[in-house]
Amino acid sequence: MGWDRSLTDWTEASLLIQRVYQEELGRVCDFGGAVNWLAHWREGEHGAEFESWVRRQFRDSPEGRLRHGERGPDVPDPGAPPPDTPELPPASTVRVFQVTDASDGAFLPRMYSYWPNAWVSRGRAYVFAGHVDERPRFFAVDLQTGTVERLGPMVPYRGTSEGWYWDAEGWIYLLDGPRLRRVYPFGTADVVVLSIEETHPGCMLWQAHSSDDGQTHSASVKRIVNDGPYPAIGTVVLRHGRQEYFPAHGDLDESQITPDGRWLVIKEEDNNRVIHLETRDTQIIRDADGAVGHSDCGPALLVGEDNIHGACVRWDLDQPLTPGRRVELFSTWNMGHVSIRGGRCLLSTDTMLALVALDGSGVTPLLNHDMPAVDYDHQFKANLDPSGRVACYMLDSGRWDVYLAVLPGP
Repeated sequence: MGWDRSLTDWTEASLLIQRVYQEELGRVCDFGGAVNWLAHWREGEHGAEFESWVRRQFRDSPEGRLRHGERGPDVPDPGAPPPDTPELPPASTVRVFQVTDASDGAFLPRMYSYWPNAWVSRGRAYVFAGHVDERPRFFAVDLQTGTVERLGPMVPYRGTSEGWYWDAEGWIYLLDGPRLRRVYPFGTADVVVLSIEETHPGCMLWQAHSSDDGQTHSASVKRIVNDGPYPAIGTVVLRHGRQEYFPAHGDLDESQITPDGRWLVIKEEDNNRVIHLETRDTQIIRDADGAVGHSDCGPALLVGEDNIHGACVRWDLDQPLTPGRRVELFSTWNMGHVSIRGGRCLLSTDTMLALVALDGSGVTPLLNHDMPAVDYDHQFKANLDPSGRVACYMLDSGRWDVYLAVLPGP
């Protein structure tokens, strides 16, 4: 075989490749991938067995092995250890390990409470942090001994690492201009999850979030301008392969989906606009009624600071969002930041790290520190790994260093 194929043949081959991509990898075929596999088909090396051959290639790839639950011998186990693993410290202790030191160079304070900087597997935590040379560094920390292995820059993308985050399977989501990518740092798999190149030309993505099952993603859309800050004009959501856009209703701060992928929370004009992504039912929590900032989301939960009434509050999104439904977790002014993962709520303030009971039964201090911040970027903002077992944060003692705290068991 060769070039002498009909247009119908080319069309059928293209459709076959797209179908196999979706069935085997769960995503749309990118342009480069289509060209590559059509070249194999054109040369006719596999004849009538082309479909079964290409399926085998997909399944044998790092991305295919991950999707189908198979791991190569050189790929770390992507599942977090069970809660009672003997590799971790006893449930009654908090263990703190310093990850970086002066030999690693200078790091940037770009960790945020709602993006996990650590991922736990087989008694080790894998951590990344933004470096001044814009090549984020990776580390592996033994959670029993505290031994640190320096892994260097493990992905080909540059930046401060702000907005990068781990998922529960050991992949990293990161933004690349108008694209949201899912990259496997222990191999070569690199998937474009969401692109607005065609739907919003001249724009970029910012502040992405993903559901726990990886089927729903959100990000702010910013228009690229010649002078001044890029204005945020709306929020894009990719849900089960379908892209949707929610224009801003005023000054847009940020937005986030809940881990169950059901709710979109948009912060604008000091209010919270809450949209049910299945029904499109929309409710507004107004600032005067307890809209929250410095927040994070759990499944059907929104937790953050109500700066009108001086409290950290919980909103149950499955309930009508009226003032009487607001649940006060504790009183506070200038609360700090919360991180919600694995059914836990972690509180970071300028004096301590603590666990907040989501049922309102109290706050449990974990460790103390003293790092009052002069601006937002320099505030103490710890984040939980996807399993909720390890906290990652940065401290400034003349230079920024990364720390891990292994938390008490649930």
